[in-house]
Formats: sequence, structure tokens, C-alpha cells
Amino acid sequence: MLHIILTILKVIGIIAALILLLILLAGLSILFVPVRYRITGKKRDTDLESGVRVSWMFRIISAEILQEKKKVQFTIKIFGKTLEQWKKIGKKRKHRKAEPAQQIVPDSSGEEILYREKEQTSEQNRWEHQQRQKAEEESGKIQENEEEAEKKDRIERQEPIAEKKDHFLQEKNEEKKPRQREEASLSKEKTELEQTRERNSKWKRFFDMPGMLWKKIKALGNRMKKLWKNLKKRLRSMKKSLARVKETIDYYYTLFQEENTKQAIRFCKMQLIWIMKKLAPKKIKGDIRFGTGDPAITGELMGLVSVFLPVYSYNLELTPDFENTVFEGEIEMTGSVQGWHFLALAWRFFRNKDIKYVLKKLKR
Repeated sequence: MLHIILTILKVIGIIAALILLLILLAGLSILFVPVRYRITGKKRDTDLESGVRVSWMFRIISAEILQEKKKVQFTIKIFGKTLEQWKKIGKKRKHRKAEPAQQIVPDSSGEEILYREKEQTSEQNRWEHQQRQKAEEESGKIQENEEEAEKKDRIERQEPIAEKKDHFLQEKNEEKKPRQREEASLSKEKTELEQTRERNSKWKRFFDMPGMLWKKIKALGNRMKKLWKNLKKRLRSMKKSLARVKETIDYYYTLFQEENTKQAIRFCKMQLIWIMKKLAPKKIKGDIRFGTGDPAITGELMGLVSVFLPVYSYNLELTPDFENTVFEGEIEMTGSVQGWHFLALAWRFFRNKDIKYVLKKLKR
């Protein structure tokens, strides 16, 4: 029994050691396997092409952006295949699994005949479609005959109904005439009453004018008081906000004048230069032809660029044009970045006392 328990523990220990080893290998590969990049550019006359490719672990994972004739393409590859290709492979596998098994029936002569369900279903569908077409043609003829009979019945019925309608309308018009006369007399009486009311209302308005003016003056006074109170409140709030802004400006000014902040800024500059050197391309090659139209400026630019050429080897050829304004050619830049660069940068920032002091002051 003890032997079995020891063997189980041994197996569990081996599996745990393998998992830890895999995690360690993955961490080391992320830290020390470089992420390589390649930047290309090409310009001839009006045509402009550019591209950026980033790859990791011998191009197991890679991403590429290409720009050609105002078109941008973005592709991600895993083991040399794009995501669309992997999707197609997965669909093909699913389709193969979903295909029905073909039935093989041996003949008397020894030959094999393949019967597929798809062919049988297609023949049945054709026969059903023909039967439906025949039934639709027969039903259409019956409907046409019924519609013609209904039209004839409607025409025969409508003739006596129209005569009755005319007679009925004449009787209604004769009944409406005395009603119209009564309505006209009532409308005259209403207009006379409205005229008398308008005359009385004019006199009332004339006598009520001073009271209305007094009410309006009171309302204006109340509005002015409210506006004055609101202005006072806003001015007080503006004073408070300006005082707070002044305090914050004074606080940050004194903070930046301190020696710790100055040392922190120097440290950040040095670390930025260090990481930029690590990110900078290791090789540059190509052929560039340039010119500004002014020989003096073109010569100065050539002198400045030639200072930095030895850093990136001599694979970059520059041909100045002292007469025309030109900028065309091809260029390729390659470089790499490792994960431990960013880890070291983060560790330096974490250990620096000046950075910690400034962050505490900023969080106040």
C-alpha cells in the first residue's frame, strides 16, 4: 500500500516539475527571445509603398502591415499561416466529419454501385415541384372563371342602386334648405353679441392699464434681485476656484524646484535614452536620392547625415541632387527588442527613491 502511494506521489511530482519547467521556459523565451521588426519604404515618382513586419520566435507568430497605392493590409500569421487560413482548415475538418457515409452495395457481377442520398432527394424534389406546378395551373383557371361571374353580378346590381341614390339625395337637399335659413339667422345674432362684448372689453382694458403696469414693474424688480443674488454667488465661487488654482500652481512650482524632482527628471531622461538605443534599428540599407533645390542646404544635409552613417554600417547610399527638389528611393531598417529591457526599466523605476518621492507628492 505504501509503495503505491509513493509511486502516485512520484508521478505527481514529475508532472508538477514538468509544468514548472514549461512555465520557466515560457518566461525565459518571453524575456530573452528577441522580437524582431523590419520597416521598409519605397518611393518612385508618385508611387509610395511602405511596410512593417514584427515577428517572434523564428516567425512562429508574426504581424505585418502593408501600404500600397492608398490601400492598407493587416495580417497576423501563426506558424506561417494567416488566421483566415486556419479558419478554412477548421471548416474543412468539420465538413468532413459532417459528410454522410456512402453506402456500397455489391452487384451480382462483382461490381460496386454507390448510392448517395443527395441524388435521391433531388429526384423527389423535382417530382414534387412538377406536381405543384400542375395544381397551381388548374387552380388559376378556376379562379379566373369565378372572377368573371362575380363581375357580371356586380354590374347588374349597381344599376338600380344608383337610381335609388339619386332620388334619396334630392329629398335630403329639400330638407336642408329650412335648416340653412335658421343657421344664417343665428350667426347674425352671434356677430352682434360679439361686437357689443368687444366694445365693453376695450373700456375695461383702458381702466386696468395702471394696475397691469404696476404688476410688471414689481416683476422686473424681483427678477433684478434674483439676478444680483446669482451674480454674488458666482463671483464667490469664482474667487474660491481661483484661490484653489493659485494654491495648486504654487504647490507644483515648489515641487519642481526641489532637488528630488530635478534628480527624478534627470533619471527619466537617462532611462529614455537607454531604451531608445535598445529600440533603435541595428541595420539600415537602401538607396536614397534627395535634393532641396538649394545647393547650400543640400550640402549641409548631406554633411549631417554622413556623420551618423558609420553607426548603421555603410549599406545606405545617399546621392544628393544639387539642382532639383527630389526625394525618392528605397530603404530597409531592421532591429530587435528583448523583454528583459522593459523588465529592467520597470525595476529601475521601482527602486528609485526620487521617483517614489515625486509620485507621493503628486498623489497628495
